[in-house]
Amino acid sequence: MRSILMVILGVFTAALRRKTDTACPTASQEREFKRAITCVRYLTDFALLSRYRSHTDSTIGYMREYLQEFHRTKDVFLHYRATKATKGRADVVSKELSERNKSRNVEANANGRTAAQKARAGAEDWDEQAYLVNQVLVEDSHFNFPKIHMIMHWADQISRYGSLPQYSTEVCETSHKVLKDAYRRSNHDDSILQIIQGYTRSHSFAVRELDMAA
Repeated sequence: MRSILMVILGVFTAALRRKTDTACPTASQEREFKRAITCVRYLTDFALLSRYRSHTDSTIGYMREYLQEFHRTKDVFLHYRATKATKGRADVVSKELSERNKSRNVEANANGRTAAQKARAGAEDWDEQAYLVNQVLVEDSHFNFPKIHMIMHWADQISRYGSLPQYSTEVCETSHKVLKDAYRRSNHDDSILQIIQGYTRSHSFAVRELDMAA
């Protein structure tokens, strides 16, 4: 997990800034990209700091600061939290605005506007449509779920009880892997006895190998 945290910000930034084989992002998209990169950066820094095995008042203060900045910028991802019903309403709004913009273009052509005026009007219509659709998407979206709430308490828990890695469940998850592998090798009928026998056999071979290597 630590390795993923160390590379995710660089990969995410490179993906947003990649310009080959894709159209250049608009100014509004550039602003959104910078906000998204900032959000991921602070969340990544917060997660990396939380894995320290020892802390000072400074590191705990940094954690609180990074988490505050994450909450300040996380709204850039809100439209990805939209439900199916919200997405349906956004599609309806998008279609209605598209039809309206087409009517405007027909009127603009009839009035003899220049190419520059048409392009400027089209860009304004597109920005308005994107803004209104995004407003519909984020209207009922939120980050109010347990995992986001839980990280709000990490700094206080570290101050009171010590570093977080001592509470890691990775040891238990590693032990589960052995039992899961034994279950897959069973015939799934009265599997508990087969799991115990398989685990005992593997453990006995491991002990025997250690004895022979000694």
